Amino acid sequence: MHYFSSKKNILFVLIMLLCLASKAQDTLVMRNGKTILSKVLEITPTEIKFKKLDNIDGPVYTEEKLTVSEIKYSNGAILTFESRESLKEKEIEEFIRTYPQNTWGDFVNFNIEAGFVLNESLCNLPKVETDKYTRGFKPSSHELIESRRNDSYYMRYSFGVGLQFYNNPYIKPIMALNYLESVGSFEYRYLDHSNQSIYYQIEGVEHSIARYINVYIGFRTIVLKHINIDLCHSINFPFSTSNKISGTETKSYYEFNGQYYYVARKETNDVVIKNRDIYMKTSLSFSPKISYTFKLQERKIGIYVSRNLPFFSNSYLPWWMAGFIYYPFKKLQ
Repeated sequence: MHYFSSKKNILFVLIMLLCLASKAQDTLVMRNGKTILSKVLEITPTEIKFKKLDNIDGPVYTEEKLTVSEIKYSNGAILTFESRESLKEKEIEEFIRTYPQNTWGDFVNFNIEAGFVLNESLCNLPKVETDKYTRGFKPSSHELIESRRNDSYYMRYSFGVGLQFYNNPYIKPIMALNYLESVGSFEYRYLDHSNQSIYYQIEGVEHSIARYINVYIGFRTIVLKHINIDLCHSINFPFSTSNKISGTETKSYYEFNGQYYYVARKETNDVVIKNRDIYMKTSLSFSPKISYTFKLQERKIGIYVSRNLPFFSNSYLPWWMAGFIYYPFKKLQ
């Protein structure tokens, strides 16, 4: 009786050991369908380290996580791993979801500008046509004289649109298209000696307005987050002018007494002459610009000052530009 009882106890212990052994095993389910009975030791971001159950004292094996479908632990828990294809799909979805928010808002930044142009009076140069020749006692019979007055400044308005590209926090390519006007003022004098008996003269001031399309291209450097320094070039395309000459017209009538000419009488009138040609041409200039941007009631705005410097002396610049910048969109997608 005691013998059979001892055998039952030994059998019970063996059964318990087998149950514990079966519960102590982990199972790696591979993506190719195979299974590996093992004891999982460590899971890294890319690998799984384990020992095989049939050689628990043997070497440590390593499998890439992407080759394992799931791990069934001895306690019944299951750890599932995503496939390479699934990870790629999620990466693409995350990229599409975050790219417009994180990049496109800075990649294309649209702005509107409005301000003023301050230029010297020499900015618009009249076209001077001079026909000089000698007739009789008069040294010049037909002469157009422009006496330039360069001690005054004029202010006109400008407006435009601009774009800045790329999300680099330090430097961005920029491009802008502006409409602007410049004002010129010159002392005007016209003499006509072509008629021996009449001396014709106009003295006055010519006032002109030139209208330009200004193409602005270059790079913006960002300093201290709010200060922008633009190093750009401008191409200035003139497309329209309006000008007016106002002054006094004098006609002196000469008579010859056999020895010399003398003034018999004079006629003086106030005159206004419009639409005389002025000299304008497309010009290239260097246009450094500094601006300061800030937020006002959740809207991004800024102020700027710019200088237009000619590459050639006959461009008859420079002018100053100043005004306001408004960014109507938080993101331009």
